[in-house]
Amino acid sequence: LHEDIMVIGKDYIITDINNSFLITTGKTREDVIGKHCYEVSHNYTSPCDENNATCPLKDVFSTKKHANCLHEHTKTDGTNAWVNILLSPMFDENGEVVQVIEACRNVDEIMRAQDEINKLSTAVEQSPAAVIITDVEGKIEYVNPMFSSLSGYTLEEVKGERTLIINSGNIPEEEQKSLYTDILNGNSREMLFHNLSKQGNDYWVSSLISPLRNVNGEVTGIVEVQEDITQRRKDQKQIEHNLKEKELLLQEIYHRVNNNMQIMISLFDIQIENSDSQAEKEVLAIAQSRVGAMSAIHNDIYQSRSFTAINFNNVISSIFSTLCDSLMVPGRNIDLHVEADVPDFGLDLAQPSALIVGELLSNCIRHAYPDGKGDVYVNLSIDESDEITLTVRDNGVGIPESIVPEDSNTTGFNLVYMLATGQLGGTVEINRDNGTTVEIKYNRVEEKKSF
Repeated sequence: LHEDIMVIGKDYIITDINNSFLITTGKTREDVIGKHCYEVSHNYTSPCDENNATCPLKDVFSTKKHANCLHEHTKTDGTNAWVNILLSPMFDENGEVVQVIEACRNVDEIMRAQDEINKLSTAVEQSPAAVIITDVEGKIEYVNPMFSSLSGYTLEEVKGERTLIINSGNIPEEEQKSLYTDILNGNSREMLFHNLSKQGNDYWVSSLISPLRNVNGEVTGIVEVQEDITQRRKDQKQIEHNLKEKELLLQEIYHRVNNNMQIMISLFDIQIENSDSQAEKEVLAIAQSRVGAMSAIHNDIYQSRSFTAINFNNVISSIFSTLCDSLMVPGRNIDLHVEADVPDFGLDLAQPSALIVGELLSNCIRHAYPDGKGDVYVNLSIDESDEITLTVRDNGVGIPESIVPEDSNTTGFNLVYMLATGQLGGTVEINRDNGTTVEIKYNRVEEKKSF
């Protein structure tokens, strides 16, 4: 680095300068010689100490000693630059200081770099994360206050030690050596560590470990930033415990509800067997099938342990089986074809949908096939706009033209329309070509999970 030199008298008048000074300032000798130093260096109209600034030159004149200091000079463009100043007194024959040689070296970049270092240092010191810096051998060179707060160890206690000092044993020493080798090869790693404090308390940290490089890109150390996740893990375990308890409780509730429904179905069987009226038997069988439809939902929930992903294929097959046992006379041969695999099909949608399918299947079995043979198709699908389509189709004799389903007084169709348009907020469309097709459309709504 070059030095800019000025020779300054006791009256602060510049008497001489070197060529480097002219290059740095962009001025001519005529612009500088005979001017006050505070005019040239600071654009002041009076000495520095009269402008709330230090004047190292004044101290040299009074003490007769060399001085060295950092000072801010104002450049030609009006911006400031840091300079390192070496002041040397010049004496007359009486030993009095008559002039001072001021040698200035620009250290602006160094000062700015130091300022950045200070900012980073402050950030690390005050960081809510623990920071550990080690050399390439894994020996600790620096830890910040948060590390000390977490581990109980001060910098003096761990300096020169390996990070194994806080290892609880969940990661063997050989694995740690392999980890550090990977970091030294230039890779960063995210890890979970179970550590032990100086006091013997265990704590968990989430660590990001990265290589430190010099200006040449060579790895000269390792920096590890640790976030304390001890409380988070405790909270997570508590949540998992609570969820498991809640799930077991709900499973037990659905199991008991399903058992009660099975008891009701058995009671219907007894009533049907004891009844002498065929009409009464049919009414009881239909009521039994409705309970069976609800039971099929609860049974699937209990078996799958899921309240939001009900297997509707299984539910429909179970409903059909119950209806066949309740309604079909011996010798009938009706085949069911089901495609109803909709993801995330929860209880709020499955319950009314199952009752609707139960009613429509009941009508098919009782009325669509006088000869006792046919096919029934049930399809449940969902499109990109979250609109669900539920279709029940048979190839039977069809609904007589004299019957208007939406205005029918029968309990079955009334229940279908009430569930489809009321509870599901959907639409019902009936087609009588080649049998009967009932198509119900409704939108998926956010599941209510208030238990």
